[in-house]
Amino acid sequence: MFVDVGANVGYHAFRASSRVGVDGRVIAVEANPENARLIAHTIAINSLTNVELVPLALAARRGYVNFGTHVGSNGGFLPDDEQTTDSGRGTIVPTIALDDLDLDRVSVVKIDVEGAEGIVIDGARATIERLRPSFVMEFSQEMTTRVSGRSPKEHLARFVDWGYTIAIIDRSTHQPQSVGSLDQFLADWGDFLRIEDLLITPS
Repeated sequence: MFVDVGANVGYHAFRASSRVGVDGRVIAVEANPENARLIAHTIAINSLTNVELVPLALAARRGYVNFGTHVGSNGGFLPDDEQTTDSGRGTIVPTIALDDLDLDRVSVVKIDVEGAEGIVIDGARATIERLRPSFVMEFSQEMTTRVSGRSPKEHLARFVDWGYTIAIIDRSTHQPQSVGSLDQFLADWGDFLRIEDLLITPS
C-alpha cells in the first residue's frame, strides 16, 4: 500500500496505482477541494479501483484547520489563531490523524504538505510503531519551524529514536545519500529556505 499525503493533483498517486497492481491500494489524501475534485475525476474516467481519495487534511488529531491556497495547485496550513479565522482567509477543512485511517498494511508514505510534515507525524506514531513504513518526505528547515512549530532537529530526531535511517535524495541522480550525524547534517544544510526530499527507512 502507498499513502500519498498531500497528493496535490494526484501525479504520484496515479503512478503508484500501476505499481501496486490490482491487489494493491493507494490512498490519496488531499485537502485542497479543487485538487481533490481533479483526483476524483481522474479516478472515475480511468476506472481506478485501487485508488481511494480522502479529501481532507492529516494532522495530529481529529479537528479542523485553516487551509489556504499557495502558488499554482499548492496549499497549506494557515496560522491557527483568532486573527486568521476572523480575516476570512482560507477555508476550514476537517483533519484526522494518519492513525485514524486504521491501516492494516502500508509500505510507503509520501508526505509533501508545505511544512506541516511534523504535524502529520504527530498523528502517525501508532502506525509507525505497528507497521514500520518507509517515508518519502519533503523537508525544509524554515517551513518545519514556521508551520509545524518545532525545530528541524526535534522533527527528524523522532525518526532516529524510532530506529529509522535518514537519507537525502540527490536531485540529479535521484539516489539516496545516507545522513550520518543529524547534528552535522543540519549544521551543513546551508540556506534556511532550502527544500529537499528525504528517504526515511526502518533500520
